[in-house]
Amino acid sequence: MPQQAVLPWEWQRLWKQEIASGEELLTAVREEVEARMRQSLRPEAEPPVPRLWEVEVKVGKQRSQKLSAGQSILDFFAGGAFAGILLILGAPGAGKTTTLLELAAVWANGSDSSVPVLLDLGSWRSRQPVRKWLLALVSAKYGVSVAVVRQLLEAGNLVLLLDGLDELAPALQEECLQQLNHLHEVLPSLRLVVCARHDWYQQCHHRLRLYGAVGLQPLRTEQIQEYLFATRARQLWYQIADVPVLLALAKNPLLLNLMIWADEEILINSWKRLETKRERREYVLNAFIRRQLNCCPGQPWYRGGRKPTAEQARGWLGWLAERMQERAMADFSVLTMLFPGERSPLQSVYTWAIVLLLVFAYTLCFGVINHHQWGWVYAVIYGIVGGGMGAIASVRASRQPLAPTSPQSLWFAAFKGIIIAAIGLLSWQLLTLVPGVDSNPDYPAAVLMFTALVAPVFGQVGGILAAMPAIESLAHRFILWRLGHIPWNCRRFLNYAAACGFLVRVGDRYRFSHPLVQNQFATIHSRSRQGEEVTE
Repeated sequence: MPQQAVLPWEWQRLWKQEIASGEELLTAVREEVEARMRQSLRPEAEPPVPRLWEVEVKVGKQRSQKLSAGQSILDFFAGGAFAGILLILGAPGAGKTTTLLELAAVWANGSDSSVPVLLDLGSWRSRQPVRKWLLALVSAKYGVSVAVVRQLLEAGNLVLLLDGLDELAPALQEECLQQLNHLHEVLPSLRLVVCARHDWYQQCHHRLRLYGAVGLQPLRTEQIQEYLFATRARQLWYQIADVPVLLALAKNPLLLNLMIWADEEILINSWKRLETKRERREYVLNAFIRRQLNCCPGQPWYRGGRKPTAEQARGWLGWLAERMQERAMADFSVLTMLFPGERSPLQSVYTWAIVLLLVFAYTLCFGVINHHQWGWVYAVIYGIVGGGMGAIASVRASRQPLAPTSPQSLWFAAFKGIIIAAIGLLSWQLLTLVPGVDSNPDYPAAVLMFTALVAPVFGQVGGILAAMPAIESLAHRFILWRLGHIPWNCRRFLNYAAACGFLVRVGDRYRFSHPLVQNQFATIHSRSRQGEEVTE
């Protein structure tokens, strides 16, 4: 694509308008659901399997019922027009998030005015009103005005699909359950769908006041065999069919899919000898990661065989997974991948170095454009002023955390700095365009002469101050790159990781394909830092 076409597209992408209606929000949700389901870890099956696991539903005090393969969950809950809390229970990897996406697709493509939104409870904090938090989270995630979200919420048209309840800290889980019950009391027409692990929910002291519940059952042996045959993994079935501990592991839909992907990397005899279920599960995850890093092509993101090595990719994704766990982040953009607020002792040094480099470039450009006898005087002034600004910036960088920002604000800060600096550099040239300034010393425009004398200094100071957010972000990024935490071209690597199946990309945001995959990358990174050997 020609550069002339790329720049307007990038500008339009960075300055996209805020969503101002429920219809636009519904379109954004459809795109998110389609993108996440398209990038699932599930291999293609012939014939396609509509639902891999069995589902039990329960409404009120009625007896639970099993769904047939062609039935929709919402058929048992007033066609999705119910009011209340619906709970989805299952083991890790049992298909809770996939079920949540299927429900979102049904609501998003329905004929009523329902607007589903997919949210993660991991960022909720103690004593934070859930209603206020939900308004801010929906607004930030989808780029929709808070007024539109509030209107949909109060009208009962907003369907909240909440994941990650059991990922909260134990001290927050009970309080969150109480807050969700209180939200339903305040807004009785609100529809809430909450995902949780079955074993975790059974141990909770507080329970949600449910309209109904959905239970995801482990796979049966015949389902495993049928699915492996449909995905052309017959050999894997013959290898695990007579090994009870491996067959038990395959009853988890996520792990079964990962087994199919990683079949080439699995050594059955080594796998069988592992003693615990956790070790066997980690073996599958490591085999999947190893297989994808070895087999995933670098194109179109990396050409000429220049894709990252397996060690580099594991290190970058492991560091990212650890930071996301520490900050309870469900997804991220390229800029939040730099994690504002995280400071390095070298931040002040690099900030000062960038400021001095800009001062040198500014002085050099001034000398080229305005080659007159006072050039050396200005060079000294620029050095003194720029050095002072660099010292102030470095002290500030070491004391204040890096503020979270957006791509728009960083690009705009850099753009403002360039414009202000350019006006200062060209002040002498602009002065010559005013008629009579040089020939008539008493000309009233002599004031412009004085302005032109000081404008270069103000151009330097104003340009650096305007560009300071971009300077600090660049310094932070350079440090993380030098420490080996991130690649220099983050976006290219993230797209490559999404092609490998480790991440899911929705627009400009990314998330790990599953919490178990994220946890495994974090474990690998933690063990590598501690000098431990990763279980192969």
